Amino acid sequence: MSDLRRLDPGDFDPRTHAALIYVRSFLIEVEGVPSEVEERFTALYSPEERQYVTAAMKGMFCVNLLVNTWRWINARITGRPLQEACPI
Repeated sequence: MSDLRRLDPGDFDPRTHAALIYVRSFLIEVEGVPSEVEERFTALYSPEERQYVTAAMKGMFCVNLLVNTWRWINARITGRPLQEACPI
């Protein structure tokens, strides 16, 4: 997980690193994905592969939202603090 946080290029092959940087930028950059990040991603992945990466990102994002919502609901129903109700 720490490798994913740092996204050190030496820890991933160039294609994987480009996809991870693209996804991170897509999710956190207010102005959108920087052009150099998008250009690198586009150069290394075919249009079909880019759709797969985007679909995987959106699927993971939705699952994360669902799990976080379930954890909150479970804590509210049981009356226990979030960490006690759903230790993860």
